[in-house]
Amino acid sequence: MADAARLKSAVYRATNDDAGDGEGDPAAMIEVDSILKDHPELIAEGVKHIKARIKDKSTSVSVISLHVVDQCMQSNGFQFQVHVIKKVLQRVLKFAYVNKGTPQQVQQLSASLIKKWASTYGTDARMSEFASAARELAKQEEKSLRVAQARSPSMGSAPNPRAIGSPSQQQQFQARMNRQMGAGSPPGGGDMGMYQQQGNLPPFASLPQDAMPNVPGGGGGMHPG
Repeated sequence: MADAARLKSAVYRATNDDAGDGEGDPAAMIEVDSILKDHPELIAEGVKHIKARIKDKSTSVSVISLHVVDQCMQSNGFQFQVHVIKKVLQRVLKFAYVNKGTPQQVQQLSASLIKKWASTYGTDARMSEFASAARELAKQEEKSLRVAQARSPSMGSAPNPRAIGSPSQQQQFQARMNRQMGAGSPPGGGDMGMYQQQGNLPPFASLPQDAMPNVPGGGGGMHPG
Protein backbone atom coordinates (compact mmCIF):
# COMPACT_ATOMS: atom_id res chain seq x y z
CA MET A 1 0.00 0.00 0.00
CA ALA A 2 2.85 2.36 0.85
CA ASP A 3 4.48 1.65 -2.50
CA ALA A 4 1.22 2.38 -4.35
CA ALA A 5 0.92 5.73 -2.58
CA ARG A 6 4.56 6.49 -3.31
CA LEU A 7 4.00 5.68 -6.99
CA LYS A 8 0.98 7.98 -7.20
CA SER A 9 2.97 10.82 -5.60
CA ALA A 10 5.92 10.24 -7.92
CA VAL A 11 3.69 10.29 -11.01
CA TYR A 12 2.14 13.57 -9.88
CA ARG A 13 5.52 15.19 -9.30
CA ALA A 14 6.98 13.81 -12.54
CA THR A 15 4.15 15.32 -14.57
CA ASN A 16 3.81 18.64 -12.74
CA ASP A 17 5.15 21.86 -14.23
CA ASP A 18 6.16 23.61 -11.01
CA ALA A 19 9.32 25.03 -12.59
CA GLY A 20 7.34 26.38 -15.54
CA ASP A 21 9.82 24.94 -18.03
CA GLY A 22 7.47 22.29 -19.42
CA GLU A 23 9.81 19.45 -18.41
CA GLY A 24 8.33 18.12 -15.17
CA ASP A 25 10.53 16.69 -12.41
CA PRO A 26 13.32 14.42 -13.75
CA ALA A 27 14.08 13.04 -10.27
CA ALA A 28 10.45 12.02 -9.84
CA MET A 29 10.52 10.37 -13.27
CA ILE A 30 13.47 8.24 -12.16
CA GLU A 31 11.51 7.35 -9.03
CA VAL A 32 8.50 6.23 -11.10
CA ASP A 33 10.71 3.93 -13.17
CA SER A 34 12.39 2.53 -10.08
CA ILE A 35 9.08 1.73 -8.35
CA LEU A 36 7.68 0.05 -11.45
CA LYS A 37 10.80 -2.07 -11.90
CA ASP A 38 10.74 -3.15 -8.26
CA HIS A 39 6.97 -3.67 -8.20
CA PRO A 40 5.72 -4.73 -11.65
CA GLU A 41 2.38 -5.57 -10.05
CA LEU A 42 1.86 -1.78 -9.79
CA ILE A 43 2.21 -1.17 -13.53
CA ALA A 44 -1.55 -1.07 -14.11
CA GLU A 45 -1.85 1.41 -11.26
CA GLY A 46 0.95 3.54 -12.68
CA VAL A 47 -0.64 3.62 -16.13
CA LYS A 48 -3.94 4.71 -14.56
CA HIS A 49 -2.28 7.62 -12.75
CA ILE A 50 -0.38 8.76 -15.86
CA LYS A 51 -3.56 8.61 -17.94
CA ALA A 52 -5.31 10.88 -15.46
CA ARG A 53 -2.49 13.39 -15.85
CA ILE A 54 -2.62 13.15 -19.67
CA LYS A 55 -6.26 14.24 -19.43
CA ASP A 56 -5.39 17.24 -17.23
CA LYS A 57 -6.80 20.59 -18.39
CA SER A 58 -3.34 22.15 -18.22
CA THR A 59 -1.64 21.90 -21.62
CA SER A 60 1.83 21.71 -20.07
CA VAL A 61 0.81 18.91 -17.69
CA SER A 62 -0.77 16.97 -20.55
CA VAL A 63 2.33 17.36 -22.73
CA ILE A 64 4.70 16.33 -19.92
CA SER A 65 2.49 13.31 -19.13
CA LEU A 66 2.61 12.18 -22.76
CA HIS A 67 6.40 12.26 -22.60
CA VAL A 68 6.31 10.34 -19.31
CA VAL A 69 4.15 7.53 -20.67
CA ASP A 70 6.43 7.26 -23.71
CA GLN A 71 9.50 7.07 -21.46
CA CYS A 72 7.88 4.43 -19.25
CA MET A 73 7.04 2.36 -22.33
CA GLN A 74 10.71 2.35 -23.26
CA SER A 75 11.91 1.63 -19.71
CA ASN A 76 9.41 -0.97 -18.54
CA GLY A 77 8.90 -3.15 -21.56
CA PHE A 78 6.12 -5.32 -22.84
CA GLN A 79 3.92 -5.44 -19.74
CA PHE A 80 3.72 -1.66 -19.54
CA GLN A 81 3.14 -1.38 -23.29
CA VAL A 82 0.19 -3.79 -23.11
CA HIS A 83 -1.41 -1.72 -20.35
CA VAL A 84 -0.96 1.40 -22.49
CA ILE A 85 -2.90 -0.36 -25.25
CA LYS A 86 -5.70 -1.17 -22.83
CA LYS A 87 -5.92 2.13 -20.97
CA VAL A 88 -4.16 4.98 -22.80
CA LEU A 89 -3.90 4.37 -26.55
CA GLN A 90 -7.44 5.42 -27.47
CA ARG A 91 -7.15 8.59 -25.41
CA VAL A 92 -3.91 9.57 -27.15
CA LEU A 93 -5.47 8.75 -30.53
CA LYS A 94 -8.41 11.00 -29.72
CA PHE A 95 -6.00 13.82 -28.85
CA ALA A 96 -4.13 13.18 -32.12
CA TYR A 97 -7.19 14.03 -34.20
CA VAL A 98 -7.37 17.64 -35.35
CA ASN A 99 -10.26 19.28 -33.54
CA LYS A 100 -11.06 22.55 -31.82
CA GLY A 101 -11.12 21.04 -28.33
CA THR A 102 -7.48 19.91 -28.24
CA PRO A 103 -4.57 22.35 -27.82
CA GLN A 104 -2.30 22.26 -30.86
CA GLN A 105 0.78 21.26 -28.84
CA VAL A 106 -1.07 18.29 -27.34
CA GLN A 107 -2.52 17.30 -30.73
CA GLN A 108 0.83 17.40 -32.53
CA LEU A 109 2.68 15.45 -29.83
CA SER A 110 -0.10 12.85 -29.65
CA ALA A 111 0.00 12.36 -33.43
CA SER A 112 3.78 12.02 -33.32
CA LEU A 113 3.61 9.41 -30.56
CA ILE A 114 0.92 7.38 -32.35
CA LYS A 115 3.18 7.14 -35.41
CA LYS A 116 6.27 6.42 -33.30
CA TRP A 117 4.55 3.65 -31.35
CA ALA A 118 3.26 2.08 -34.56
CA SER A 119 6.75 1.84 -36.00
CA THR A 120 8.39 0.82 -32.71
CA TYR A 121 5.85 -1.62 -31.27
CA GLY A 122 3.17 -2.13 -33.92
CA THR A 123 5.20 -4.66 -35.89
CA ASP A 124 4.84 -7.07 -32.95
CA ALA A 125 1.72 -9.16 -33.63
CA ARG A 126 0.91 -9.03 -29.91
CA MET A 127 0.66 -5.24 -30.11
CA SER A 128 -0.95 -4.70 -33.50
CA GLU A 129 -3.28 -2.15 -31.91
CA PHE A 130 -0.51 0.42 -32.23
CA ALA A 131 -0.40 -0.09 -35.99
CA SER A 132 -4.20 0.04 -36.18
CA ALA A 133 -4.24 3.36 -34.32
CA ALA A 134 -1.74 4.80 -36.80
CA ARG A 135 -3.92 3.72 -39.72
CA GLU A 136 -6.95 5.35 -38.12
CA LEU A 137 -4.96 8.55 -37.64
CA ALA A 138 -3.80 8.48 -41.27
CA LYS A 139 -7.42 8.23 -42.45
CA GLN A 140 -8.41 11.17 -40.28
CA GLU A 141 -5.48 13.26 -41.48
CA GLU A 142 -6.38 12.51 -45.11
CA LYS A 143 -9.98 13.52 -44.46
CA SER A 144 -8.89 16.75 -42.77
CA LEU A 145 -6.63 17.54 -45.72
CA ARG A 146 -9.48 17.06 -48.20
CA VAL A 147 -11.70 19.37 -46.16
CA ALA A 148 -8.97 22.01 -45.99
CA GLN A 149 -8.37 21.82 -49.73
CA ALA A 150 -12.08 22.17 -50.43
CA ARG A 151 -12.22 25.29 -48.28
CA SER A 152 -9.00 26.81 -49.63
CA PRO A 153 -8.34 25.87 -53.29
CA SER A 154 -4.69 25.59 -54.23
CA MET A 155 -3.00 28.36 -56.19
CA GLY A 156 -3.13 26.22 -59.31
CA SER A 157 -6.88 25.87 -59.19
CA ALA A 158 -9.37 28.41 -60.46
CA PRO A 159 -11.34 30.01 -57.61
CA ASN A 160 -15.06 29.53 -57.47
CA PRO A 161 -16.83 32.70 -58.71
CA ARG A 162 -19.62 32.07 -56.19
CA ALA A 163 -17.07 32.59 -53.43
CA ILE A 164 -16.21 36.06 -54.75
CA GLY A 165 -18.41 38.67 -53.16
CA SER A 166 -19.32 41.70 -55.28
CA PRO A 167 -20.47 41.76 -58.93
CA SER A 168 -17.34 43.76 -59.76
CA GLN A 169 -15.14 41.05 -58.27
CA GLN A 170 -17.05 38.42 -60.23
CA GLN A 171 -16.47 40.39 -63.43
CA GLN A 172 -12.77 40.63 -62.69
CA PHE A 173 -12.68 36.90 -62.02
CA GLN A 174 -14.40 36.19 -65.34
CA ALA A 175 -12.01 38.51 -67.17
CA ARG A 176 -9.02 36.68 -65.72
CA MET A 177 -10.51 33.36 -66.76
CA ASN A 178 -11.11 34.70 -70.28
CA ARG A 179 -7.52 35.85 -70.60
CA GLN A 180 -6.19 32.51 -69.37
CA MET A 181 -8.34 30.63 -71.89
CA GLY A 182 -7.62 32.99 -74.78
CA ALA A 183 -11.14 34.38 -74.90
CA GLY A 184 -12.53 37.84 -74.35
CA SER A 185 -9.20 39.69 -74.74
CA PRO A 186 -8.33 42.29 -77.39
CA PRO A 187 -5.41 41.76 -79.75
CA GLY A 188 -2.19 42.04 -77.83
CA GLY A 189 -3.66 40.73 -74.56
CA GLY A 190 -4.30 42.86 -71.52
CA ASP A 191 -7.35 43.82 -69.49
CA MET A 192 -9.56 45.44 -72.12
CA GLY A 193 -12.06 42.59 -71.94
CA MET A 194 -12.57 43.30 -68.26
CA TYR A 195 -12.87 47.05 -68.78
CA GLN A 196 -15.45 46.57 -71.52
CA GLN A 197 -17.45 44.24 -69.27
CA GLN A 198 -17.38 46.86 -66.52
CA GLY A 199 -18.49 49.59 -68.90
CA ASN A 200 -15.39 51.74 -68.40
CA LEU A 201 -14.68 51.84 -72.14
CA PRO A 202 -17.00 51.52 -75.14
CA PRO A 203 -16.44 48.66 -77.58
CA PHE A 204 -13.83 49.38 -80.25
CA ALA A 205 -16.47 49.14 -82.96
CA SER A 206 -18.26 52.23 -81.63
CA LEU A 207 -15.14 54.44 -81.53
CA PRO A 208 -14.23 56.81 -84.38
CA GLN A 209 -11.22 55.64 -86.36
CA ASP A 210 -8.96 58.39 -85.00
CA ALA A 211 -10.03 57.53 -81.44
CA MET A 212 -9.05 53.92 -81.68
CA PRO A 213 -6.38 53.09 -79.08
CA ASN A 214 -3.00 52.14 -80.43
CA VAL A 215 -2.39 48.69 -79.02
CA PRO A 216 0.96 47.29 -80.15
CA GLY A 217 0.84 43.67 -81.21
CA GLY A 218 1.90 41.29 -78.47
CA GLY A 219 2.12 44.12 -75.95
CA GLY A 220 0.71 44.36 -72.50
CA GLY A 221 -2.79 45.38 -71.60
CA MET A 222 -4.09 48.93 -71.18
CA HIS A 223 -4.54 50.20 -67.65
CA PRO A 224 -6.35 53.38 -66.65
CA GLY A 225 -3.98 56.26 -65.93
